[in-house]
This record gives sequence, C-alpha cells and structure tokens, in this order.
Amino acid sequence: MIVGKHSNYFISDLIKKSTKRQKITILREIYSEIGKLAVSEYGSHPIQTFIERASSKEEITMLVNALSKRYFFVQLCIHPHGNFVIQKLLTFFNEQYREKINQLIIENILVLATNIHGVCVVQKFIYTCEHYQKLSL
Repeated sequence: MIVGKHSNYFISDLIKKSTKRQKITILREIYSEIGKLAVSEYGSHPIQTFIERASSKEEITMLVNALSKRYFFVQLCIHPHGNFVIQKLLTFFNEQYREKINQLIIENILVLATNIHGVCVVQKFIYTCEHYQKLSL
C-alpha cells in the first residue's frame, strides 16, 4: 500500500494520526525497505511524512540510520524522488541527529554538486547547516 498511486495518501494520513509507539512499530516493519521506498515515485511521500512527523529520538535515529547507508546514499541523493527525502530530513532534523548524513554529503560533495538532483541536496545542506548560517551573519 505504501507505494500505491492512491494508497500512499492513506498511509501518509495514517502516519500523521499515529502515536509515537505506532509510528515506531510501522518503521520497524518497513525499516529494511526504507531506501527502496524513498526512491519510489509514490513511496517517497509516506517516508517524507515520517520525517515530518518524527517526534522521538528513536524515530529520528531509525530514519537517519536507514537513510544513511553508505552503499546507496549517493544514489538516493541523485534520484529524482530520493533527493526529496534527504532534503526533507535536512529540513526537519537538527544537526545533532544529522551527523551521519552531513558527513556523507561532505564526503560526496563533488558527485552531488555536479548532478541536477544532488545539487539540490547540497543547497539544502548549506542552507540548513548551522555552521554555515553563523558564517554568513
């Protein structure tokens, strides 16, 4: 249902109305597939909703760990749908939780900055990076 053309909206609404415990239960069920869902045209929307609605350290940690797998992180960032998931993570999670993601972006900056979708991730990274904001003041 999470990757269905219309059912992904139902799943997103379900996530919005779920308790922390229910969201964690759902995340545990889909944990090993989050990367695949993030690059799916319709599956990326519920993953973005999870990111928007994450309200506990456990939820945030699960999402960051699932999305920061070194072997597919760059592919996720340069993917037409996956890049929006990473951008959402950069927008909603503070730097304390984004450490792994930030490091992967820095390590792969050249590849990301030279790709039409990856450059959007780099721009969001710069915009949301506290250190950069302090330097621009």
